[in-house]
Amino acid sequence: MAVTMGKSNFWLIECNVLSPLKMSEEEWNSTMRTNLTGTWLVAKYVVHICVMQIKEVQS
Repeated sequence: MAVTMGKSNFWLIECNVLSPLKMSEEEWNSTMRTNLTGTWLVAKYVVHICVMQIKEVQS
């Protein structure tokens, strides 16, 4: 559904996927560090702020 909506709104879905056969282990590790570690860090610090806000509301 979301993909269909995106395609109808933007006419074209482009992607730049590097084949695993061509990707070096260094490129793979860099991509995973960026995608996973970045997401984890955002979640870690946003959750901390959310917990603090809940404590403020409860007091």
